[in-house]
Amino acid sequence: MSNLFVGEGKLHLAGVSGFRVLIEPADQQSSQLAIIAIFIPPLRDRKEDIMPLVDFFIDRYNRKFKKSIRCITDETRRLILSHNWPGNVRELKNTIERGMILEDEPLLRPL
Repeated sequence: MSNLFVGEGKLHLAGVSGFRVLIEPADQQSSQLAIIAIFIPPLRDRKEDIMPLVDFFIDRYNRKFKKSIRCITDETRRLILSHNWPGNVRELKNTIERGMILEDEPLLRPL
């Protein structure tokens, strides 16, 4: 379970396709937790989120690997948008990371 700090309390996230959120009060005397269910649709149902995520991961891995990849090719874009992404955002992240490790040109091409 991952932890995020939110305001005065602690937020716990768990789940695979959706999140169950437990908000732990900062006051340790309180024994009650607020539970909120947040449904996040799979990436295959959120095609409009794919390219912004690709740009985010390219930026992240440019800094991490000290690369200067500017963008992806049209063929790469077509392949990314047509893929079903059963592994959701983690699969997309790993795909971009692997491609950037292997790429020496300023454009990310299909592997």
